[in-house]
Amino acid sequence: MQAFATGDIATLKAALKGIPVFLRATHYLDISNGTLLHTAAKHGQLEVTKFLVDEVHYSVEMLDYNSRTPCHVAAEHGHLDIVRFICNHSGPIIEQNVPIADKKDAHKNTALHLASQAGHMEVVQYLMEEQKCKFHNNKDGDTAIDVAAKNGKNAICLSKKIQRRKGSCTLCKNRTLRLSCLHTCNLS
Repeated sequence: MQAFATGDIATLKAALKGIPVFLRATHYLDISNGTLLHTAAKHGQLEVTKFLVDEVHYSVEMLDYNSRTPCHVAAEHGHLDIVRFICNHSGPIIEQNVPIADKKDAHKNTALHLASQAGHMEVVQYLMEEQKCKFHNNKDGDTAIDVAAKNGKNAICLSKKIQRRKGSCTLCKNRTLRLSCLHTCNLS
């Protein structure tokens, strides 16, 4: 497992050499209850992520114990290069017919929720601009903006990427209970 976290691809290849092909890309959960791909995504190991997806044929749609994809994990830890790679190597998730970046975990959080909550502005901007992520509500009824504001990540709310029209935040329009977002959005 250490080789996945540190990016030691030679050790990975040697370790996987003795494992039958049909077992290499299974949904094996490691000690952290994620797959080897989740571990690589968490630790920002782009080359390991590429190796697992391109050569070992891991699916970028694999889920961990919390129904999170590797995209969720990479977004939560601020690894934009891995989020970009995963988004570019996936189609719509079959059972939900949504892009991987809009996939909801067990708490109905998307990658955008997790990146916003942690304050990873570059990931948030990528998900909003290039992946056109929607502002879904999680199980608590919060959008990505709400979780950012609740966790003191006002910079996320001040992003110029939030659509504004006629002095009001279009995400909060007609939502009287969304004062945290209205308070933190730059409406000028």
